[in-house]
Amino acid sequence: MLMLVAVFAVAAMFSVSANAQAVAGAPTTTVGIQPVLYPGNFVADTDDEVCYAICRLFEDCDVTGEMRGIKVDPPAPGTTTYGQLDITISANGQMLDWNTNGSGAQVLWFIIKGGRNFNLYTYVGVGGFPFPLDTGLHSPGSYNRRGQLVYPQISHFNACYIRGGGTGGDQGCTPGYWRNHYDRWVGLVAMADFDTTFGVDMFTPDATVGQVISAPNTYGSDAFHAVAALLNANAAELATDAPGYVAYPSTPGQVIGMVQVGNFGDLKRANELGCPLGGSPACSKANRGACVPLP
Repeated sequence: MLMLVAVFAVAAMFSVSANAQAVAGAPTTTVGIQPVLYPGNFVADTDDEVCYAICRLFEDCDVTGEMRGIKVDPPAPGTTTYGQLDITISANGQMLDWNTNGSGAQVLWFIIKGGRNFNLYTYVGVGGFPFPLDTGLHSPGSYNRRGQLVYPQISHFNACYIRGGGTGGDQGCTPGYWRNHYDRWVGLVAMADFDTTFGVDMFTPDATVGQVISAPNTYGSDAFHAVAALLNANAAELATDAPGYVAYPSTPGQVIGMVQVGNFGDLKRANELGCPLGGSPACSKANRGACVPLP
C-alpha cells in the first residue's frame, strides 16, 4: 500500500480546507473551471503521494489503484508527456495546458503553485466531466500598484488522474465518407441540431448535423470534422460488429468535449487515420438511402 508522506508547509491550510474562496483565481479555464486559492505550499515527495494528499486535505475520497499522480518541481517551458497527459508550460512560465490525447484518462485535480499561494482546480463532479483537455491554468494572481492582475511564474504543479485504457483505435473515416454513406450512420440522425448535439453555440440560425457535413464551405471545416468525428466514435462504441465498426481513438464523450474546447486539430487528424468501411454504394440517384437527408 502506498504511504502518504506529503508535507504541507503551512499548518493553517488544515483549517481553511475546501471552504477557501478563490480570491485571486480568475480567469477561469477554457472548460470553465474556477480555481480555489489556498495559502502556503503543497508538497508531495513522490508522484504516488499526490492523490493521497489531495484526498486527505481537500476531498473526502478514497484513492484507487487506477489513480495516478504527477509531481513536477520545477517545470520548464514547452510540452512534456507525464504518464497519459501532455502538459504544456507557456514560454513565460505563467500558464499551463493539458491534454489526454485520446488516452481515456480522467483528470480529477490540478494544483498550480506560484508565489506564496497555490490554486486547486477540481474537475471531478463538474458538468461535462471527464474533459479531454483544458488550457489556461495558472497560479494565484495579485494586483500590482496599477490595479492589474498579474500571475507569478509556476514554481511547481501536481495533478491526479484516473488512468484510462483508451480505445486503442487507429482508424477514422473522413467527413467525405460519412456525407456519402448515411446508411452507415449510427447513434446520430441527420436532423439533429448541431449546437444541441455538441453542447455549443456555433450557428445562428441553427443548423442540423446533416447540413453541416453536407456543406463545409458554408458551415466550416471545424464543424465538418466534428460531425465526422462523432460518427466515427459512435461506430466504435455502437457498431461493435463488422462491417460497421471503426476503431476510432476517441469515445463519443471525448469527441464532444474536444468540440466544446475547440480542439478540432486532433479530430481532423483522427478522421484521416484510414477508413475500414467499404463495400456499400455511395450516395447517388440510384442509391438515395446513402444520401444525407436535409431540411
